[in-house]
Amino acid sequence: MNIRESARSILIVFRAVLINLLHFLRNLFRFTQSQIIAKTWHFDHIEQIDRYKDNSSTENKIAVCTAIFGNYDSLRLPAILDNDIDYICFTDMQLATFGVWKLFHSPYFNQDKVRIARYVKTHLHSLLPQYETLIWIDANVSLNVSAHKFLDDFAAKKSDMAFIQHPHRNCLYDELFECELRLKDSLSALREQKNYYKTHKLPRKLGLIESNFFIINNRSNPVRQFMRTWWSQIERFSRRDQPSLMYALHQHNINHSFILDAGQCVRSSNDFIFYPHSESKLLKPPSELTNFSKKTFPSHIQVPANVKLNDDTTDIIICVYNAYEKVLMCLESVVKYRREQDSVYVIDDESNEQVSTKLKDFCQRHALIYSRNDKNIGYVESANKGLSIGKSDFKILLNSDTVVTKDWVTKLLIAANSSDDIGIVGPISNAASYQSIPFIHSSKGQTVINTIDKDRADELAEKCLEWSTQESIPIVPFVHGFCFCIKQSVIDEIGLFDSDTFKRYYGEENDYCFRARHAGFTLAIATNCYIHHFKSESISNKERLLHMPKAGIKLRRKYGAKIVKEACLTMAEHPLLKSLRSKAEDYLA
Repeated sequence: MNIRESARSILIVFRAVLINLLHFLRNLFRFTQSQIIAKTWHFDHIEQIDRYKDNSSTENKIAVCTAIFGNYDSLRLPAILDNDIDYICFTDMQLATFGVWKLFHSPYFNQDKVRIARYVKTHLHSLLPQYETLIWIDANVSLNVSAHKFLDDFAAKKSDMAFIQHPHRNCLYDELFECELRLKDSLSALREQKNYYKTHKLPRKLGLIESNFFIINNRSNPVRQFMRTWWSQIERFSRRDQPSLMYALHQHNINHSFILDAGQCVRSSNDFIFYPHSESKLLKPPSELTNFSKKTFPSHIQVPANVKLNDDTTDIIICVYNAYEKVLMCLESVVKYRREQDSVYVIDDESNEQVSTKLKDFCQRHALIYSRNDKNIGYVESANKGLSIGKSDFKILLNSDTVVTKDWVTKLLIAANSSDDIGIVGPISNAASYQSIPFIHSSKGQTVINTIDKDRADELAEKCLEWSTQESIPIVPFVHGFCFCIKQSVIDEIGLFDSDTFKRYYGEENDYCFRARHAGFTLAIATNCYIHHFKSESISNKERLLHMPKAGIKLRRKYGAKIVKEACLTMAEHPLLKSLRSKAEDYLA
């Protein structure tokens, strides 16, 4: 950083501290607690709650949604409860529901609580697919009117989405600069985002939208594409969601309308009550609602029961290089649990003649498709060869040193098909880095190989199915490459592995995960699926120790050390994965 940039950064930080101090002082003396309560709670809320509980349907097709993570806000009731609307809050805390709100965990986890809320905001369509219309409202905003005031207008206009225009700015570059001044995120992330938009020639004065209240048509495919792009920008750059929203609108032809007149927003319209977060998180219900204020835990969203499966075809690709004893165990397990619609490709990367002869014979006897490379080209190019052969809906890259279990393909596909956004899925194992049970680190701080007998694979598969019954599917930043289930739509959009940067092995699947996420896909772990992993005998320990650090360096250079580190921390601390490890530890003890 040169002297001019350093001076500019210091000035920005100084100004941001001053601005935030002024905001704090203003909010400190803005209202007394009694005034806030009077503005928030309505004298007839008890009657409304009773009426809502008596008349609300279990078949409602509209939902009002919000999110509270990390004690950032408090949960309140809208001024008017509509009986034909469900009220849903995603959270990581116990909250008072007042007999109205439904509380759910987020399947996505991040150390940054704001990013979890952003994930929920941009994935309402996949988290709540049963609803036809969804309303998002930030937790520091309350509706002061019936939601139907906006829903009726939304239906009349037949738009895909409805937004509120920003009352003061109409340029995302100005918004990014304002975020710099207020230190709303790291300066490097904000500047990288600004440079990305300039490089992609995003015009100025595109307009600007407030993201604290909007309506979506949940049956619209363009909305889903828009949301994918919106989230990919938030995950890739700053957590500020207004500039990335404008980028997503520019990329997709979304039929959208506006909720309020130009110049109006949730701060100025009588249809809303707005609170700074410093006030919002301190709000408590009045004593009249004490009987409704018992706090409850959020529950997990269940995988939809009507997940599409029967018609999905799958190409199982197994790259082989010698180590026939382990390869034979793998192939026998695949044949044992093979579905009719599965095609199995064995890519022989110039194994020795004896192994190649045995492989070819096994494949002929069991109707597997055998292909031998003319020369040893390494795992990455062999995998790309396999990914390019078949035309199925899914491709599963399976290491040749694994033993699969009953219904393993079906379980992976259930996870993958639980959302259109999910592009890559992996299972649980005894030796798969952060997807391992019961432990993920050895005493030396390295990833562990849990010594579990392969003959217990089916037993542990049954236990993982049992332990995962009440859990939602964890959304993660990485999927381990030992069993890598990819939707064909991902390959169509981002291509194959980067065989130039990652020529032999290691790092290619992590790079592929980053590329898929940048394209707007999410990644998931099928915690009900267990596959035994020996750890490759095709690669010597000396080679492994040589290539793994090199792959790590390449990933950090390409995506940044901070991003890679955050991804690893997320995998290690994901609550759903930690819960599974804990159950496995207790069971295996």
